[in-house]
Amino acid sequence: MTSFKYFVLHSSILLALLEDPLGNYQEPQPVVNVILRGGFGRHAWNFQLRQLPRHKSSTNRGRSHSGPGRPIHLNMGPQQHVGHHAFFPDNISRIPQCAAERSIPELEGDTNEMSQLLRVQTEIEKELAERPTNLDRVECTPPGLCAEFQTARLFLSHFGFINKLEGGRCSIVALDSKKDGFFKEIEFLDKMEPRTSDTCHVFYVRAGQSHYQDILANVESKEFVSNNFLQILGSLGWPINVPGSNQELEKNSGSGGGRYSGHKEALYWADSMSQMTFLVPTLKPLPFIRHHHAGNDERSKRQITTYPVFVVWLESLEDHVTFPLEDMVTHTGCGQEGWHVQHCTVIFLHALQSGLFRVKLQPSPTRPSVATPLVDGIVVSRTKVGSFVRQTALNICRRKRLD
Repeated sequence: MTSFKYFVLHSSILLALLEDPLGNYQEPQPVVNVILRGGFGRHAWNFQLRQLPRHKSSTNRGRSHSGPGRPIHLNMGPQQHVGHHAFFPDNISRIPQCAAERSIPELEGDTNEMSQLLRVQTEIEKELAERPTNLDRVECTPPGLCAEFQTARLFLSHFGFINKLEGGRCSIVALDSKKDGFFKEIEFLDKMEPRTSDTCHVFYVRAGQSHYQDILANVESKEFVSNNFLQILGSLGWPINVPGSNQELEKNSGSGGGRYSGHKEALYWADSMSQMTFLVPTLKPLPFIRHHHAGNDERSKRQITTYPVFVVWLESLEDHVTFPLEDMVTHTGCGQEGWHVQHCTVIFLHALQSGLFRVKLQPSPTRPSVATPLVDGIVVSRTKVGSFVRQTALNICRRKRLD
């Protein structure tokens, strides 16, 4: 851990970079190892800087950086074409000469002088060739590999982290890993649960209801709710016992969903990246729920999110105007910090006579945003509404967490 260089990216991501030397066990390539720690878990990447793509590089180790070798000697020489070159026409001998032609001196004098110079030069070159030499011949080879690569700086530069933002600020801040207690904080961070933890509350509103106590009392008995509501409620997650409750799960219950209020049972869903608890509040105040976890380490358990997300079943679609949102936020928040109406997002569901379900989204007033796959006014089938509601609630919490 001491060899890593630590940076903070966008004030929410801890970036750790490790530079590997060229003499690694795979190929002599500059390598940088990246570990990201953020709100959505930990991720490890390995980047190898190459001059060519992997599919164009040699498969043998070091072949792409070795010398090209000497050129192959070809014994086949060029074909020689022997031909007679005529400097004058063939009938030159039949043309009589004039007095002007005899005024030009002959070339024999210059030819003899040139022959003497060539003879002297030939003797000099022959003497130099026969003279012994002690100089060793140096083979031409390509230059060696550069071993001083700043792979971490190249990585930051390629992704635009070194460039300054508006106002002269940089999006990345270097951390001093030599401070006391730095690595203890890193170890504590790594021991935390990597999955994000969120909570969603589900309500059932009968036609014409506008008081929050009447709405909370609907889930006490299945006589006051529809069968479609219970089926979709079961598709959101699987029932679990709340940590600290030793009661066995009830197979058959006359509750209209109020058994998942968080006092003894709750609906839970999780994958490798996130986990979500679905609660059906009743008139009894909600406890301070902790997410279900298989381990016993208290530090690995995260408390419920501070971004309220409500799923409201409406028997009459017009009742979304009179839904007592402020009272519901107060009843479900239990005094948590950040649990306000301005941060609440509501997903209204209304069953149509055709068997489909109409969706009405009410985003938070502070920063409205669209979270797929559900959008305002969409109509969804019965087989897809449970998974779509769960994925939309997860995306809403992720958006708010990034903000």
